[in-house]
Amino acid sequence: GYTKKARRTLVTTAEKDNKRIVVVTLNDGNDFSDHITLYQDLFKKYLAVEVINKDYFHLSNCDMCYVKNNYYALVTPSEKNKLSIETIVEKNSNSEYAGKIRVLIDKELLHEEIIYKNINNKDDRQPGLWQKLWNWIRSW
Repeated sequence: GYTKKARRTLVTTAEKDNKRIVVVTLNDGNDFSDHITLYQDLFKKYLAVEVINKDYFHLSNCDMCYVKNNYYALVTPSEKNKLSIETIVEKNSNSEYAGKIRVLIDKELLHEEIIYKNINNKDDRQPGLWQKLWNWIRSW
């Protein structure tokens, strides 16, 4: 866009290899070229490190707990070894929340994800009519 105060303004976003980057330039006469150069440099400079995988999430004191999202931390190679995870367990057993998982780099919070309890565990439900019929047929 263009306004007299901001002059040439460009906001773009790009995603590659689980990295999502947003670039904003103000009063830049060469904005398209600058955005391309910035993306090329940033995609090379940063790694997307998978810190939380929702399909393989496990909490030792809660067998039926899960998280809804994967999380990739965008870090430099030197920051990769400084990543840590902290879990905060919720004490209220009546809640659907089991707690939080926090992703930190040098004790600075990068991301926080809610840990949920699976209160609708399939094993706790009564079998439906078709399941009862199938169980009866198999028992013959």
